[in-house]
Amino acid sequence: MDEDKQLKVRERNRKCKQWFRKKKQQQKGSDRESLGDSGNEVLPQPRTNMQSSENELTSSTGILTVTLPFQSKSKSTSGKKRVSRALSRAYRKVETLEDQNEELRRKLKTAQKRLQRNDQKTNQVKLITNTPTGKTDRLLKESGIDPKSVPEVRKKLIYGECLSLEVKLAKETQGNKSNRKQIIHRVALGRVMKRYRMMSTLKKHTQLNRKMSFASKSIEISKKVRLKRVKRQGFQFLERVDNSRMMPGKADAKVKFRQRKSRKGSFMTICITFTRGS
Repeated sequence: MDEDKQLKVRERNRKCKQWFRKKKQQQKGSDRESLGDSGNEVLPQPRTNMQSSENELTSSTGILTVTLPFQSKSKSTSGKKRVSRALSRAYRKVETLEDQNEELRRKLKTAQKRLQRNDQKTNQVKLITNTPTGKTDRLLKESGIDPKSVPEVRKKLIYGECLSLEVKLAKETQGNKSNRKQIIHRVALGRVMKRYRMMSTLKKHTQLNRKMSFASKSIEISKKVRLKRVKRQGFQFLERVDNSRMMPGKADAKVKFRQRKSRKGSFMTICITFTRGS
């Protein structure tokens, strides 16, 4: 771009110099012609009596026209009009800057239109390819792989996208119920994710908190687990020998279905069943 501008400026300067030289040569030629005319002037001859009488007759009858050889003031003698070099240089610079400004404005409009078309195209692609299949195909194409050439890899990637989407939707549908959210966390978070360093990726795709960790993957509801624990502790407490309300013979046992069971255990079972039924 700068080289083209410099070439244009040089071409303009060369044409200006040629014009000035031609004008100077024309002025010199006009000066020579004027000097030649003044040198070839005819000197006035002495008038005779006949000529004087003829002039008198013509003067009496008509108007006498006389052309005097006055030399016209040429441009060479009047002086050449001078232009400041700094001013002409400034004019050329302003003209060059105006051309550059116009070119840059045109490029700016082109870039803005291109950006607008690109944004519209990107939004359309996002709306179309927001599914697991679309995400997988776009990922393979960006990696330079044709999705049709690797069907098994494509299938596994789609499977992973579907699982991530299912976990994300399950978490969102639970709302603020922390007990139900813990079930999802217990399924997704564990040693395998930590071992292969996929915790941050899991959070990115499913929005699960990677800082939560659980000792086991048991997904039983906490209320049921608590009831079972209380029931087991109640049986253990009532079956203790020091807490038994049976009289002597509590160490006795009876055989039932070929199994030896103490009578106090069966008695406590009957009591608990009776109270629960009432």
